Amino acid sequence: MSEKKSSQPNGNNAHHTHHDGSSGRAYTVEQKAAVLRVRKCGTTAFYDILGLESVRTTCSDSDIKKAYRKLSLLTHPDKNGYEGADEAFKMVSRAFQVLSDADKKARYDKFGGDPESGGMFASGPGFATFGGGPGIRIHQFGGARPRRRPHNHADTPLEPQSILSALQSLMPLLLLFLLPLLSSLFSGATSPSGPTSASTIPNPPSPKPT
Repeated sequence: MSEKKSSQPNGNNAHHTHHDGSSGRAYTVEQKAAVLRVRKCGTTAFYDILGLESVRTTCSDSDIKKAYRKLSLLTHPDKNGYEGADEAFKMVSRAFQVLSDADKKARYDKFGGDPESGGMFASGPGFATFGGGPGIRIHQFGGARPRRRPHNHADTPLEPQSILSALQSLMPLLLLFLLPLLSSLFSGATSPSGPTSASTIPNPPSPKPT
């Protein structure tokens, strides 16, 4: 890797230009340091990416824009030839997209994680609020669920309780048919079949004297 000094007089080390031996693209010490620092941050550590972690509770919109402008110039892959500059630039851009939007910033400050990602509740300060914590695994929403086999009633034998309850439900219908039948049977057995009573038989006529 070769090194050449910039044409600026009395330039310090930050303005020394280096060349990537594999691609021949130039970068400065400051650009390299910016890429390395950003890529050490977590992908959703947006304040840390912009260098605002120490003032995350007090930084203003102006502070966020200022930090973004500086880092975007340092990490832009068209101006920074150091390896990984494109990835660092994407991280800087994403951090600015979230923190410059009032709604996204509010959700990020409350829950942590990327507010547009389905797994934002799985990390960050708001994780414990949603039942998370050590030793508890939270599954991602929309995950595959085991399919339930349809219950086939024909394969299940009827239990005695089921038979008894079926008979109880049919009892009113059975009584509806049995009561008239029993009533007619009993009434036929108790009623007289004809004039067999002695009080109903007429006396024979007495013979007339001759």
